[in-house]
Amino acid sequence: MTEVLTLEDGRTRLRLVPALGGGAADAEALTADGPRPLLRPWTGEDSAFAIGCNLLTPFANRIDHGFDFEGRHHPVPRTVDGDPWPLHGDGWLAAWQVAEAGPTAARLVHEGAIGPFAYRAVAEWRLEEGRIALTLTQTNLGPRMPFGGGVHPWFPRGPDTALRFGAQAVVTGPEGTLPKTAAPLSDRAPWDFRRLRALPAGAIDNAFTGWDGHAEIRQESLTATLTAPLTVLHIYSPGVDAEFFCAEPVGHPVDAHNLPGLPGLNILDNGASAVLSMALDWR
Repeated sequence: MTEVLTLEDGRTRLRLVPALGGGAADAEALTADGPRPLLRPWTGEDSAFAIGCNLLTPFANRIDHGFDFEGRHHPVPRTVDGDPWPLHGDGWLAAWQVAEAGPTAARLVHEGAIGPFAYRAVAEWRLEEGRIALTLTQTNLGPRMPFGGGVHPWFPRGPDTALRFGAQAVVTGPEGTLPKTAAPLSDRAPWDFRRLRALPAGAIDNAFTGWDGHAEIRQESLTATLTAPLTVLHIYSPGVDAEFFCAEPVGHPVDAHNLPGLPGLNILDNGASAVLSMALDWR
């Protein structure tokens, strides 16, 4: 049976599944009217695709099979059957070890290797007066390399779900390719969430760059606030009939390893570390 760690502080309940990428099974707001889901409820299925929040390390989103760095080509293997590109690194698919666990905090550790990346990742999950706080620290155990990463929450989606966040552009591209063209939000009115609005009825799977680090998610019964000191928010949903959508704070755009200037990536020497963080609160 899959191990579950439960953190609770009287205002929020957070369940973690170390064996499924160190992520969160689900989270509930403990309101006066009873529990309300903050993250998509976990079905209990033994799959990283079934939980409420994934940890993305040592990179986020997709890489175009590999990349050149400091005079050498580095291939990166695929991570998911049916996806032609490596997706989200390998940390989200691995079993993490429990280093510490208490009533309101837990520290999980994983050492991984994919393509040219060898690393140690430490995830610190905490409840702070109902606020879910996550710190993800990556340490390079291999040669000098550009690291990335992020967090992949899955939120409930209902007929009243609405979203608001500030950004400068949305990244698009032809179907079947990795999107790399930044279009101003004025050219994509249905995807301009600078004012509170419902998600589009059709599919969306796009990165929003120039994100201001703050997103408001309104559901029928509560409002959640997502914050992260990052500049890219990736929005994913198959469409209006889906019971979920994803708002993913990530450190870099899709295929940043092959973009000029390696935007958002951290060049880490052996032994050096980089830290990502995210918080989720509700009212």
